[in-house]
Amino acid sequence: MSRSSSSIASDVRERGVADVLAQTGRWIVPAYALLLLPTVVDRLDPAGEPNFDLTGVVPLVAWVLAESGQTLGIVAIAAALLVVLITRPGASGRVRTIEAAVMIVVSLLTLYGGKLLNDHVVKPAIGVARPNIVQLEELGVLGMNSDRFYEMSTSNRSEYLERLTTDTGFGEIEMRREVRDHWVKETAHSRPSGHSLASMTFATFYVSIAIASLSGWRRWAFLLLVPWAVCVCLSRTVLQVHWPTDILLGGGAGIVVGVGGFLMVQALLRRFESPPATAVRGT
Repeated sequence: MSRSSSSIASDVRERGVADVLAQTGRWIVPAYALLLLPTVVDRLDPAGEPNFDLTGVVPLVAWVLAESGQTLGIVAIAAALLVVLITRPGASGRVRTIEAAVMIVVSLLTLYGGKLLNDHVVKPAIGVARPNIVQLEELGVLGMNSDRFYEMSTSNRSEYLERLTTDTGFGEIEMRREVRDHWVKETAHSRPSGHSLASMTFATFYVSIAIASLSGWRRWAFLLLVPWAVCVCLSRTVLQVHWPTDILLGGGAGIVVGVGGFLMVQALLRRFESPPATAVRGT
């Protein structure tokens, strides 16, 4: 890499890892604080009264946000942001290629690895039932207690809930078709929230990269991940598929994993980097 070229690794070395993470914290910590809203706003708490009308517009918006926090949504957002990152001025073709490859690998390790660990180890170990399942049990719609429901495999749970659906929802619980189908699909244990884990991991990781190496509109494109992640987390309680504690634990774990991903990117990029160069910040 020539001395006129910029790289994420050289930018971080110039600024210092601690400074980058401190600036990232100025965005991520207030965002995490907003995840406390369901503990103080009854409408955002599945156990509170009144809940959102699941036939209304707000749950539809929440469903769209939840879908954006699924694998396909995150992949699409990540691809767009990678283009913004690697087309910044001042980076050589070699640097762009290496950064894109490292970002993709680390993103897969943190996001997919975190999902596997959460779904197959952490959630079953904690064993908390989702609020919508508890509600169906209390109303007599579920036809069994929640403990027995979670003894079934994930696919069998979805098939079982599918048989309980009506055109308008579940029994006396009316909801939009999208919300009903979301309840059928999301049948893993509740704690911690996988959507919160993924969205906060993604936001923390990418915002750290942006603060290290971008400025102007490019940085702002990445910073939009912060309100997006908060909205994804809050969508889980609006849809009544997670408790407030679930999103707090998932979001907190996501911040830790996101910082770990950022540090991993720095370590890997430095292995590919030529002798230290003076960084030229992209605009």
